[in-house]
Amino acid sequence: MFPSFDGQAHRAIDIRATSDEEVVAWLEDDFHHFSVTITHDDEFVTDVSMLALRHPYSTCPTAAEPIRELIGAPLVKRASDVGQWINMRMQCTHIFDLAGLALAHAAAGRTHRRYHTTIDDRSIVEVHPTGRRTLGSGRAVVLQDGIEVLVWDIDGHEITGPNEWAGQSLNKGFRAKTETLELEPAEHATILRRAIMIAGGRSADRDSTLLPRENTKPAVCHTYQPSQRLNAEWIPSSVRDWSGEQDELLKNIEVSPESKR
Repeated sequence: MFPSFDGQAHRAIDIRATSDEEVVAWLEDDFHHFSVTITHDDEFVTDVSMLALRHPYSTCPTAAEPIRELIGAPLVKRASDVGQWINMRMQCTHIFDLAGLALAHAAAGRTHRRYHTTIDDRSIVEVHPTGRRTLGSGRAVVLQDGIEVLVWDIDGHEITGPNEWAGQSLNKGFRAKTETLELEPAEHATILRRAIMIAGGRSADRDSTLLPRENTKPAVCHTYQPSQRLNAEWIPSSVRDWSGEQDELLKNIEVSPESKR
């Protein structure tokens, strides 16, 4: 059956320097609660670890191993540049994103930044034979430290407004577009796009969702790699609707990830 969510998808990202040599990035949304901790010497990553408190598949926590390939990488100010040092398809997508944000945070010498995205729930316009859904129109917003920094009108897989974004696909050519932007607008756009993609999961038919080993989806992330997909089990309790409770997202992140191990 399709879930009865009727509101908005919320996602919070919190990135803070906990010392001169450490940055901790947290993420929480309807399906995930992750953190990445990066230590550095002002030039290079000296250690990296992750924590998975809530996750959709049983194999997600094992992404702690491939993310360690980031050790030795230089700090970079463009978050998407993390892909120069690690392969996104071998990583948990959300840990990959958090690691890039943490690198950029350290490189820029920032102390604390918080993002919050809000994506309207959208009606299902079409369900394709593959199970892929096309969703209708809605609005997507990202706040940085409580200030609205980017708003898109979206319809299907396309941005329809504002004018400077109108006609841009959320899939084809998106990275090429953000690479032409200044660092901050590019970071905002990348965060908002990912939030839209995750928000689409709220309209998924839970009863007919196939396990990774049962479907033909390509190996786009850690759990879908051959070594994980055979063992990946769905965790129904990972789903939580934050509509009306968005202020509770990442409420207790003052506790260090390492202290929760």
